[in-house]
Amino acid sequence: MQKQPYSSYIKELRKIIQSPVLFSHFSRGGTTLVCGNLVFYLIPIQYSEPSKRLSLVAKWSDGTQFFLKVNSYAKKIENEFKAHRLLEQYTERSFYVPKVLDFQQENLSGFFSDQYAWIVIEWVAGGNVFSDKPTHVELAAKTLAQINNIEIDLDLISGLFGNLPIQTISELKYTSRSGMQIDIEKAIQISDDYLNLELTKAAELFSKHTMRFSLNLNHGDFHLNNLLSLQSSGKYISAVIDWEDINLENPLYDLAHHLFLTENDLTDIFLNTYFRESRDLYSDFSCDEIEETIMAMFILWVSRNLRWKSRQMTTDSLKQYYYPIINRKLAMIRDIPWKKIIS
Repeated sequence: MQKQPYSSYIKELRKIIQSPVLFSHFSRGGTTLVCGNLVFYLIPIQYSEPSKRLSLVAKWSDGTQFFLKVNSYAKKIENEFKAHRLLEQYTERSFYVPKVLDFQQENLSGFFSDQYAWIVIEWVAGGNVFSDKPTHVELAAKTLAQINNIEIDLDLISGLFGNLPIQTISELKYTSRSGMQIDIEKAIQISDDYLNLELTKAAELFSKHTMRFSLNLNHGDFHLNNLLSLQSSGKYISAVIDWEDINLENPLYDLAHHLFLTENDLTDIFLNTYFRESRDLYSDFSCDEIEETIMAMFILWVSRNLRWKSRQMTTDSLKQYYYPIINRKLAMIRDIPWKKIIS
């Protein structure tokens, strides 16, 4: 079957997105939708905030397919679009970022009551979701290290993410660190209200010690489900997806986020590989500072989830769920001999 010009696919897709058919169907619990020669398949979203959002595969009868994301929180989609634009400038990288094919913001009554946005992204042919195989875990660690090691171009960031009222990288570092400290202080209150976590010392140390606050590119939601395995020039590389939470802050945010979400017996491989690939990035950090900051990031990440998960869980269930996880993760980090690599 002969394929259409690229513009025809996008035109057809836009027409359906701008109608209420797509959203009303999936809001009623549908998992597939047939629109002529185009079929939409719902991708279930795990660990998601309760906002009105869809992740879909759009597939035509000729085999052409795209990845479609729609979100009532338009800022998320806009961030992802800007992230792709930013990463296009950094060509010296071993990981692949799928291309953005379309980006729009709209107003639509019905399923979304206010502004929403969508993004159409290239479908990565042959991509397999990362697993907990040792080779995948090692490649994931190398990928995260490379993301975190991308050097920030202030002019480029300012142009893509708005006119920042900041003149220098040092000012940007200070502003970001101050903002994170405020978030951590809020996180302590939320965590203590729900969990009575005995981890406030980590946040106190984060605010008091004078470690160099490294400002780096963060994926924002780095875990194995956001990585695809591809073959390129006879070797495996990773394709990194879901950039809507991209941010500029301490690289330990990405690392702590990954460690918290990952449940396998290969964390030692990940940590050792990551720090081996990032030795220069952490040259001014002590091992204790790294450990303390990871603890603070755990608190921060848990509190951000508590803001919506607490609506669905009782205080007792929150304690039973989060407290053992945090303590197990911290014990795991202390037991793995990663400190030898950077000390």
